[in-house]
Amino acid sequence: MSFNYPKTVSNFLFGASEDIGELDSDSIIAVHSHKNVLDLIVQNNNNLITYKENILEDNSIDCLVLDLEELEINLESLRKDFRRISKNYFSDIIIFEDRIDSVNNSDLLEFFEQNHFKNSLVNDNLLSEDFLFNLYLGCYFKKQIFEYNCTFNFNELSDLLKLKENDLRNKLFKNIFNDSETHTIEILFKTNIYIGQLGYNDKEFNSKDITDFIETVKTYCTVVENYNNYSQKEFLYEIQKSLTHYYHCGFLLPESSNTSKLIDGAHEIKMNTHLRLFWNCNSNLYKKLDGNDIYYTNFDPYDSKAEKSEIIICHLSNDLAEIYEDLKSNLEGFFKNDVFSKQEALWQLKFDWKGHTGDHLTFAFRAIHWKLQEIRYD
Repeated sequence: MSFNYPKTVSNFLFGASEDIGELDSDSIIAVHSHKNVLDLIVQNNNNLITYKENILEDNSIDCLVLDLEELEINLESLRKDFRRISKNYFSDIIIFEDRIDSVNNSDLLEFFEQNHFKNSLVNDNLLSEDFLFNLYLGCYFKKQIFEYNCTFNFNELSDLLKLKENDLRNKLFKNIFNDSETHTIEILFKTNIYIGQLGYNDKEFNSKDITDFIETVKTYCTVVENYNNYSQKEFLYEIQKSLTHYYHCGFLLPESSNTSKLIDGAHEIKMNTHLRLFWNCNSNLYKKLDGNDIYYTNFDPYDSKAEKSEIIICHLSNDLAEIYEDLKSNLEGFFKNDVFSKQEALWQLKFDWKGHTGDHLTFAFRAIHWKLQEIRYD
């Protein structure tokens, strides 16, 4: 369709793109016929890219804008190519679905029906839930609906319907526009806009970088759960070794997208489960480590303020239990039999590796390194 969107639609899309971050003029790939909308986003029409006309470089785009009319591309090929050209796994796919919501002119509606336009334009949502699920695959996507009236003269409506046959154009001109160049028709349109990020499919979940990382998580959890099978020295050595592998593989774990919000009550259940994991583990490891549990450090080695640079007392059992809680709870989510839990767990594992888990790991790592040297010398 070639009509202009109202500002509400253009502003919504522009705002959605801004949410992605600072966008370069060539960082959006557009498969779309609405140039007025794309000009707002890209801001430089000379750099506008179209999906079918260009071979795009790897890691070259931040956002993909698709017109529904162009979605004849194979879904799996689209996902694969989008992975290749996206700068990261947080890249967004924005999809437009334009439909004529209602036509007040009965003659025009009859014209649509007789010439097979109704099925493709009127009240027909081509994007099924299955299509959206398989496209975004485990990731949360949002939908915005816009309704607005557009007024067309004969030439504009002919262009909209892509009428090339003279008899159809003549029929439209004579029966609908009453042989008048000045006559106009008002049509109510509905535009659905879907915005989301791609999740992993089964093949991507089984990639080496992901499976290697998950194995290191399982290994650490196994060592902690079998603490009674080791001497104190063996336990510290196995912990140090498993944390080293985990930290290394975390660098190779690809970024992923977050999934949908937790359902009501799920967060509370999840938190209670985490707390039980932590306290049980913390109590067992405190007894296991005994006199080697306490170590001394400062909270922030780069902060010169007195309250953050002063020496504090830490418990190694606390660090290891915090790490165990993070890894075990997400490991259980990863092996649930649904793509949403798997996706959420993978995103959370990477997020924790860069944050909470990584903080406790670096504290524990230094303490264990020193203690193992001491034990070896003894």
